[in-house]
Amino acid sequence: QAYQAFVMLFPQLVQYDYTAEKGYFLVGDWATSWETSPDGLDWTFHLAPGTSWSDGTPMTADDAAWTINTTVKYADGPTAIMAPSVNHVESAEVLDAQTLVIHYGRPVGNVLEQLEQFFVVPRHVYEPLEQQDPKEIKRFKPEQNLPMVTGGAFTLEQFEPKGTIAFVPDPNYWGEPANAEAVALIYYTNSDSMIADLQA
Repeated sequence: QAYQAFVMLFPQLVQYDYTAEKGYFLVGDWATSWETSPDGLDWTFHLAPGTSWSDGTPMTADDAAWTINTTVKYADGPTAIMAPSVNHVESAEVLDAQTLVIHYGRPVGNVLEQLEQFFVVPRHVYEPLEQQDPKEIKRFKPEQNLPMVTGGAFTLEQFEPKGTIAFVPDPNYWGEPANAEAVALIYYTNSDSMIADLQA
């Protein structure tokens, strides 16, 4: 469920799509296109222009580079859970607001598959935590500080750990708007209440 929430709330460079003919395949999410150097060490991603976080702050390649560099920096600590998605990354660099370059220490055959598991967070929210204490990156609970700053198709409207978590469309989302008015994840503490809701 946490992964589903991440997909709805935060941008990814690439994402999986599916068709009956091709099965699952990778397409751009925030990245509209990409290319790699002949030696496979440098991957350049071109991001959708004019994007912003749910609080209106511009969402740029700087957010992606900071998230990657911070994940690499604290891979043995607070960012360990995200570190596998940037395996063998040495650094990320900003060429301009819509252009990100990821530098790898060696060629990696599944770069895009790894990055599909990587979520970009808003630098202006998380950098002050790092400056206070890097461990705060892991301790921070954005769902307890609503409105949550997000950059995906949805933003978080309500959070109850043992109840209903409500996601509503993010009006600043750059992509195709969601068809759903809201998405709810409901956690049940017992099967009787779950069955009663299903029957209703």
